[in-house]
Amino acid sequence: MHDKGKLKLIAICVLIVALLAIMSQCRRTETDPDATVVKSIEVDGAAAETDHILTINTADLMSDGSVVINNYGKMAEKIGTTYTLFEDCTDVYCVTYGESGYRTILAITTDGTISALGGDKWVEYNRFQIKENIGKLKDVESIEQEQDGDTARVYAVLSDGTRTDITEDLSF
Repeated sequence: MHDKGKLKLIAICVLIVALLAIMSQCRRTETDPDATVVKSIEVDGAAAETDHILTINTADLMSDGSVVINNYGKMAEKIGTTYTLFEDCTDVYCVTYGESGYRTILAITTDGTISALGGDKWVEYNRFQIKENIGKLKDVESIEQEQDGDTARVYAVLSDGTRTDITEDLSF
């Protein structure tokens, strides 16, 4: 193969790798090495017997505003044992939603919006997916979860005290 042909092949390979990274919607960011854990939530260990397991041990809100997940099993095989999931966050939650016992990690960002890991997509299709601006809400202060019969409902609590049901927005 000529040098020109080799360069074309390398360029095509680089393009394919870049497209795969974009399509997977995974983003790898680094947490400040001096950051400390501000809040740690248990993920799979806190799951009910009927909940789907994410293969995530904990989700940690760090002092630099990042959210780091500590993984095992198939999640660790896919993205590694630790992964910076979100940046610029003020709080982190793990909730169960819907009738099927899907779980997800939600983060409130510094601009008052919600970001989420697609729990149902991970469980059903082994597809790692993140969505930002869940419910297209602003000024979110906290997340609450309630059981409504057989359905776990998730609410965003806004700065004015308004509660907005975001359960349907968590399936993406």
